[in-house]
Amino acid sequence: FTRANPVTARLCRNMVLTPGSSAKEVRQFGFDISGYGVSYGVGDALGVYPTNSVSSVDAWLAATGLRAEEIIEVDGTEQTLRHALTTSYDIGRITPNLLSFLADTTKDSGAAKTLRAARADLSTWAFGRNGVDVVHDFPVRADAQQWQDVLVRLTPRSYSISSSPLISPDEVQLTVSVVRYQGTNGAERGGVCSTFLADRARESPTPVFLQ
Repeated sequence: FTRANPVTARLCRNMVLTPGSSAKEVRQFGFDISGYGVSYGVGDALGVYPTNSVSSVDAWLAATGLRAEEIIEVDGTEQTLRHALTTSYDIGRITPNLLSFLADTTKDSGAAKTLRAARADLSTWAFGRNGVDVVHDFPVRADAQQWQDVLVRLTPRSYSISSSPLISPDEVQLTVSVVRYQGTNGAERGGVCSTFLADRARESPTPVFLQ
């Protein structure tokens, strides 16, 4: 029940705790660990492996002009580009390397200047944007291998466990504020893992581990 040996647990609880009128969306999530003979303790955290949404992957592919069915290699395994973007790469994250790559690749000198300036003040410039917005707003043409060299890997997110092992030994519960916002082109965006938990984790068992 560690990062090197996660279990695939079923999401058995997804309860909205805040009223509909609230500006925040706080939910209680629970993962069923009853079939694994594992336990947790007070003060532990749960690591969750998320995936990117279909809409985010579709938007990224449309912005880059790449084919979803293109075969690439990730960690020695051949898979479609769509699968890799869904499970292996953090297409929502804006990094200095991403901005530098777009600035160096674009043929628009004005866009290149904007991107280089943004790199110098990334935290301020990135507010209200994610990586999908950036590749949409500053489109370039590059092959899949070039993008693989630029994109960072999708990593697990860690949340403090909010349940007691004395009361709920077979269900690990989390209390999470779900991040949602509108992107620069008006599309709905959100935190990678919080929206995964809220909207998609029930679709199949999720790899989780104890910290």
